[in-house]
Amino acid sequence: MLVLRRELDRAGVPWTQRPVHTDDLASFEGAFVSNSQGVAAVSAIDDTRYPADTELVRTVRSLYQAAAWDEI
Repeated sequence: MLVLRRELDRAGVPWTQRPVHTDDLASFEGAFVSNSQGVAAVSAIDDTRYPADTELVRTVRSLYQAAAWDEI
């Protein structure tokens, strides 16, 4: 998540970290999960459905894929 936060900041994409409750789910346009392997769209959480290809998911995927690798 640190890589994604850094890239969102560089691109000027606002983000926030806060708890999300089931009552909040309908207010979101989409959802995604991320880990060291990449980003994946979430199509549903319980009974709340999301489109798989939202602008946010496309942006996050693009930023994540373009992130520079850390030298080890």
